Amino acid sequence: MIDLYHWEPNAHQGKRIIALNEKGIGFVSPYVDLLAFEQVSPAYLAVNPEGIVPVMVRDGLLLRESTAICEYIDAAFPGPAAALVARDSRPPGAIRQTFALSRMRFAERAQKVRQLLGLAD
Repeated sequence: MIDLYHWEPNAHQGKRIIALNEKGIGFVSPYVDLLAFEQVSPAYLAVNPEGIVPVMVRDGLLLRESTAICEYIDAAFPGPAAALVARDSRPPGAIRQTFALSRMRFAERAQKVRQLLGLAD
């Protein structure tokens, strides 16, 4: 079983959930309330001593980074869906590039929203 610890839904949470659902993989998704500082609670630190959210745990393997989690899901679970990233002509870094671009675009849009709300630095 896969445990996918998360906080509020966001772009990084979404891509892991989409990858798991595309592959037809069952998982549980324990909620970690960052506003209540659950990420530094003894219970959560027993799972992830660094206190980082999100994190995926499977059979003793702990992954903390969204792209690494997606790459692991794609490699470890061959079906029933096709590969999440084309295997024929795309270089190995293609998935990293795609996720990096999505992070940049999300950050740009989030900054614009902060400006519109008068919250920008």
